[in-house]
Amino acid sequence: MIIIYHPSGNTARLMYIAEHIFGSLSGVAVSITSDIKYFKRHTGAAVNYSTEPLDHGIWIIPDGLLSETGHHNIGELHVSRWRNLPAPFFSGKGDIPFDIFAAAFYLLTSYEEYNSPYLDEHGRFDHLVSLAFRYNFLDTPVVDRWALILRDILKEKYPSFEYTPRQYRHISTFDIDHPYLYRYKGVLKNTYGIFRDILAGDWDKITERLRVIFRIGEDPCFEVIKWIEDLFANAGERYILFALFGKRGKRGLSTIYPAAEWHRLLPNLIHADTGLHPSYETYNSIEELYKEKSFMEKVVRRNIQLLRRHFLRYTCPRSFREALNAGFTDDYTLAFAGAPGFRSGTCVPYNFYDVERDTVTELRIHPTIVMDTTLKFHLKMTAEEASDEITRLSDECRAVGGDFTCLWHNSNLTDSWKNVFIKTLNR
Repeated sequence: MIIIYHPSGNTARLMYIAEHIFGSLSGVAVSITSDIKYFKRHTGAAVNYSTEPLDHGIWIIPDGLLSETGHHNIGELHVSRWRNLPAPFFSGKGDIPFDIFAAAFYLLTSYEEYNSPYLDEHGRFDHLVSLAFRYNFLDTPVVDRWALILRDILKEKYPSFEYTPRQYRHISTFDIDHPYLYRYKGVLKNTYGIFRDILAGDWDKITERLRVIFRIGEDPCFEVIKWIEDLFANAGERYILFALFGKRGKRGLSTIYPAAEWHRLLPNLIHADTGLHPSYETYNSIEELYKEKSFMEKVVRRNIQLLRRHFLRYTCPRSFREALNAGFTDDYTLAFAGAPGFRSGTCVPYNFYDVERDTVTELRIHPTIVMDTTLKFHLKMTAEEASDEITRLSDECRAVGGDFTCLWHNSNLTDSWKNVFIKTLNR
């Protein structure tokens, strides 16, 4: 048990972030009190979260963010340094010279993204303007690192302080945008593909395409899905698979016929926890989200509770509210398409906190740390460079006992990037 003294009557935000810092990362129960006499009588681990030096507990001076209600534009944040880590909400006073609780709350709630005008071409919050990117800490789980340092400080001051460190987990997730590379694409699309390959002189691809079309060979993208299932079945482990069920189009499904073979396979992937990959169009249509969820549930014959949005296309808080209203419990969308790392400063799952409504919701956010297409297409990395970056990011997660949640596409595992995935899995 750790007790926090805070004189304000409004403790919802403080409790939310304290439970993440102490509960989720260290298995420690938290109690908040405004009774100064009770606080001073407490002989165990304690934090004084007030503006007054009480000569009791670890002193952290509040910035004021956690005593507010609703969302406010707080302007440009200055970020200092503390123990080689960024330190927003810096005061230079107290045992910890910045408001670690406010800083963690700001990042975990995606506070800067509310009503932001800085959107990319897909309506997503632009990573280039994020605090983490501008101050070069996107590649570090700073919330988790702050939490572990605070835990060490408390242990030093209170030797009897006991905690249970969280254990690292490697979580493989797959987005199935294209169950097929050649099959069910129609005459025009395949004819165009053949002429394109002829112009490129890629006779191996022409041969492969024709073998698949005439059912002499198997479709490589579809075979990868079955290979993934076999791989995890043999290892006795589970994985997470998100299936796209939107309309056909440039940013949607590329097959022109009903994918009956894919729909037969999907409910039989018994080692997968399956979720919906809501289409590009669901960003502006909750009705489409409902429709796609209902359709997938008919295909797999069970309730769907997990989602990751196509193109990582979401906006905070509207998309999370819609996910809740549609009956989802776990959202794996949180990541930047243009850069890998820790978008909310953590690699530990947490419940979505609706800042405008000051409510802790039941929707569980699972930060995705790295996506294959980010490395391969956005950053133009080679397979070797990508493997090194993935190793570095997984080591960051391992150091804090977090979840290394990585995102792969079956369509990217048909070439040398398959070896990158295998190497990542075997670490």
